[in-house]
Amino acid sequence: MGMSPEACHHGGGEFYRTACITLKRCIDARPREGEPGYRSTFEDWVFENEVEIYDPYIEDQCDTARVALDYEPDHLDDQEICDTFNELLCDEFFEDLQWLEDEATEEAAEDPVKFEQVKYKPVE
Repeated sequence: MGMSPEACHHGGGEFYRTACITLKRCIDARPREGEPGYRSTFEDWVFENEVEIYDPYIEDQCDTARVALDYEPDHLDDQEICDTFNELLCDEFFEDLQWLEDEATEEAAEDPVKFEQVKYKPVE
């Protein structure tokens, strides 16, 4: 219902945390490989920081994603967290990182590393 634990308590009710379905849908809506806007660098960040939510009913996954996005684990407004996630998705940092990765990949494809046998000459 969007109530805080305090408001629920003052109203004589019991507070139960709802599943983070909104946050899961938001994270799942990011561009995937082959889609416009996809960045492998951002995808790596999502994986490394455990932002992905596989089951919104498992509170630990929701908490981990919230913390990775710099919120408290029990933050009530998942839409606010979603907005932060979408801002990161469009952040220039990941755009620049992707550009650097793409440049390195192109250079590696153009100039493959060549090895040459080193010949040892004994000192006399």
